[in-house]
Amino acid sequence: MRHPHKYPRAVRYTYVNTFALETAIGVAGYLMFGDDVKDELTASIFTTDGYPRALSLLMVIAVAVIPLTKIPLK
Repeated sequence: MRHPHKYPRAVRYTYVNTFALETAIGVAGYLMFGDDVKDELTASIFTTDGYPRALSLLMVIAVAVIPLTKIPLK
């Protein structure tokens, strides 16, 4: 690292942002589907009628791309 003394602050920033994002997604899922929400919000969206087909296609692409973006990190 160029500035090792900044590492703890960067890790704290990353965890806070990740926690906030995951909490927001969880709250959105609960508000959208109530107690019937599945473990993954995408599974709940796919089984619900009324969502545009383009949204389902976009979700499938996003879920498929996530593992591909992690390959260079290994």
